[in-house]
Amino acid sequence: MGALVKKRRVEIGMSQERLAEELGVTYQQVQRYENGATRFNVENIQLVARILGLDTQCFFSGTPADRSAEGKAPFKRDRLEEDMVRYFRKIRDRSAKTALVRLARTAAQAK
Repeated sequence: MGALVKKRRVEIGMSQERLAEELGVTYQQVQRYENGATRFNVENIQLVARILGLDTQCFFSGTPADRSAEGKAPFKRDRLEEDMVRYFRKIRDRSAKTALVRLARTAAQAK
């Protein structure tokens, strides 16, 4: 599992430090995950999959990292999307998060 995470992280040009920040752990912990010294728990597997744009099934079914369980290329976020997710996670005020989601929904519906 760790090798798959490392392969995908390198493919998308993400540093261990950035992945650690997204996971809320130290980069040393990311190294331990990637080297197999520490196992992922279910919550971390889901979060890592989301961060790296992978289907969680690829961790269990032997599906290659660059394909989802359906055989399609995984969803890949661009830099702006990654920034949006990172900043959104830092917002602590629930009403501010709700307002941001409403703004995004409105902007997505605008033509």
